[in-house]
Amino acid sequence: MFVCGALLLLQSSALPPLYPCLLLLLLVALLAGKYRICRWILWLGAGFCWCLLRADGLLDNHLDPALEGVPLTIEGRISGLPVCRRDTCRFVLKTQAPVGNAGQQKDFPRRIRISWYDHSPLLVPGQLWRLRVKLKRPWGFMNPGGFDFEGWLFQQGIRATGYVLEKGENRLLEASVPMSVDYLRHTIRQKLATVVLNDLPAALIPALVVGDGSRMEDQHWRVLTATGTNHLLAISGLHIGLVAGMVFFLVRRLWPLSGKLAVAMASPRAAALAAMLAAVVYAALAGFAIPTRRALVMTGAVLLQTLLYRRFSHSHVFCLALLLVVVIDPMDVLAPGFWLSFGAVGLILYGMSHRTGIRGLWWRWGRTQYVVALGLAPMLTFWFRQIPVTGMLANLVAVPWVSLVSIPLVLGGSLLLPVADSLAGFVLWLAAISLEWIWLFLEKLAEFGPGVLALPAPSPFALISGMIAVLVLLAPRGIPGRWLGIICLLPLLSPIRTQPSPGEFSLVLLDVGQGLAAAIRTREHLVLYDTGPRYSDMSNAGGSVILPWLRYAGLNRVDLLVLSHGDADHAGGLRDVLQDVEVGAVISSIPQEVVHQDSRECHSGQSWEFDDVHLQILHPPRNTRFQGNNASCVLKVSTRNFSVLLPGDIEREAEWGLVRDHAAEIRADVLVVPHHGSKSSSTTAFIRATGARYVLFSAGYRNRFGFPNQDIIARYQATGSRMLDTARSGAIEMRFTDSGIDTIRRRQNSRRFWHSDYYLPEQ
Repeated sequence: MFVCGALLLLQSSALPPLYPCLLLLLLVALLAGKYRICRWILWLGAGFCWCLLRADGLLDNHLDPALEGVPLTIEGRISGLPVCRRDTCRFVLKTQAPVGNAGQQKDFPRRIRISWYDHSPLLVPGQLWRLRVKLKRPWGFMNPGGFDFEGWLFQQGIRATGYVLEKGENRLLEASVPMSVDYLRHTIRQKLATVVLNDLPAALIPALVVGDGSRMEDQHWRVLTATGTNHLLAISGLHIGLVAGMVFFLVRRLWPLSGKLAVAMASPRAAALAAMLAAVVYAALAGFAIPTRRALVMTGAVLLQTLLYRRFSHSHVFCLALLLVVVIDPMDVLAPGFWLSFGAVGLILYGMSHRTGIRGLWWRWGRTQYVVALGLAPMLTFWFRQIPVTGMLANLVAVPWVSLVSIPLVLGGSLLLPVADSLAGFVLWLAAISLEWIWLFLEKLAEFGPGVLALPAPSPFALISGMIAVLVLLAPRGIPGRWLGIICLLPLLSPIRTQPSPGEFSLVLLDVGQGLAAAIRTREHLVLYDTGPRYSDMSNAGGSVILPWLRYAGLNRVDLLVLSHGDADHAGGLRDVLQDVEVGAVISSIPQEVVHQDSRECHSGQSWEFDDVHLQILHPPRNTRFQGNNASCVLKVSTRNFSVLLPGDIEREAEWGLVRDHAAEIRADVLVVPHHGSKSSSTTAFIRATGARYVLFSAGYRNRFGFPNQDIIARYQATGSRMLDTARSGAIEMRFTDSGIDTIRRRQNSRRFWHSDYYLPEQ
């Protein structure tokens, strides 16, 4: 009930007032002694109010909107391990003393995520820096099925992000403290980098020792995701439980040989204390990250039985660990890992306990993997929209190998680094070989196996039905009617998908920041217009926004991809889309740069008919002289009642040509504004010719170009059009039906109290 109370608050779009909630909780506490039901309500209210206290404190620790984008001088210490990739380093700064204008704000954020671009100095945990920075409040994309970056920052206690200015007073004020835990982690990471040279082990070993996965590449995560073995590369319950178990076993066996110590303390208690100490040390090496803290509490709850010489039921130990984790940090409930880790433990207790006819070790291990694979399917579908089909087989082999071979070698070699370099290098070489062998197995399984089963986001009914199915299918054999669980599983595995009717369609303008990606969905077909920007060498809108949306919607094929032109903010996600999605045909103004078997040049006159929805290209003309932005493919989508115009990044010259040659065709109900609202586009003649009732801006929040331009906004306001933008609305979905146009704005419809309110003027 305490956890449910915290979860209830985290569904709120705005925080309720604190003091009335506390007074109501006090009233329930007074009634709890007389009415038994009030005890349940008391625990529910306690979880709600405890989470409210924590959330209220985090929200008060915010950045003043007036300081956004303003050069500030701040001082602070580097917390945790800086993550450096190529020419960028990111780190968390614990601010100590805002200098100058920033000092005028009373509740300046205490934790800030900073990026240092282009030739940053060596950054070491614990260093005190004075930096010249520009900051903004937490902000992230808001898309169906997308990652909630703002929620992740809130969970981490980070209340502002920013970057270091090149021209400014950036200097080191104080070196780090060598005895700190983070400095030790940094030292171990640096040592490992000099000893482990092969690419694969150099990426995997730091993740297992100090929880640093910064050297993991996209192909590594693809293999882990396809085989359901991501948990092997995160220091979590598996690893901490393994270390605690090994230490407990060794101390339990060796303690009777300790002489007087064995008389002073019994072996089980000494072993439990040593195991807990080992678990704490290993968790510290991982920086006490949230999954590590959770695993540490769960391990402590189990060892508590031995320390107190008492036996508790498994359910009591489980619930005690659950309660302690949420008391320590109620925001942990936001993390998928919270539900997956406790769900896995609970499923093992449910599916393995109180069974007769238990067979050998390998049978029990195999059943454990079956229980976890089946039991977590509803959660994996809810959180990630996919189930690793080969996950059970992969874990059946990989978990014991990594646990019994790789991790002891990795930790043993790391412990030897300060005292015996040569011996440490040999042990780590063996660890590297063990990881390469198991990785080869995982790669083959990912390559030739069935991979992952992609499913759309489940409805509440399908999710509850799937959970009931799990409980029924994993029930003891003597219970009749277990086969009914298969029926309950069907809504999860074969969901009913909502599709437009023939002659109707929907437009989804995805929130990709400063760029463009739009999807047109008819009853049986999907058209993708542009693929959004490339954010870095490691990230683009294709993998971060478009693919998660496709999984959320239960789609795995793009029938037509229209790439308006080759600018990075429109074509940046193309590689990931072509790699991971079946694409029927691609038309673009740069067909020679698109690697696809059916890539053609777009030109006016091309048209398609999908489920009574008409699509046509209006620009550029065949054999055009236009180049760059003005060569953008202009797409019109229309039915007998409504139409949408997507003009890419065309500018004045192309707009004049459209008004002259296609005045009737460019008239539309909805216009995606050309060039994100740039001053070089949206001429008065073009705006009048389109006559759009709705105009949509796809632009990033506080983008460096200042899009949309205020003069352009004024032009559209003068026509009386309703204006929406992705910066304030998130993804914008418009459904065109016989009854009218329905508009869904993701940021408003899925808002939680931690999502930023941007104070943008209504347009």
